[in-house]
Amino acid sequence: MAVQSEDHPPKYVTVEGSVTGVDESPTRAQVLSIARRYLSPADAEAFVDQEYDSHSVLFRMRPAKWLGADQGERNPD
Repeated sequence: MAVQSEDHPPKYVTVEGSVTGVDESPTRAQVLSIARRYLSPADAEAFVDQEYDSHSVLFRMRPAKWLGADQGERNPD
């Protein structure tokens, strides 16, 4: 799985691992519960309102390897 920022500077994270479960019709409440782990309550609601639909699929995985990069400028201290 990979997640990247479309903004400049480029940033991304990837994760590899075994899929441990698939839910082909997660409820809005399930998706909202996950979104609240990473976003403020208002942002989580907005995200789910925009992204959730009845064709969503929820994958569960056991992470084995992570890789991330941030291509932003570094401050030479």
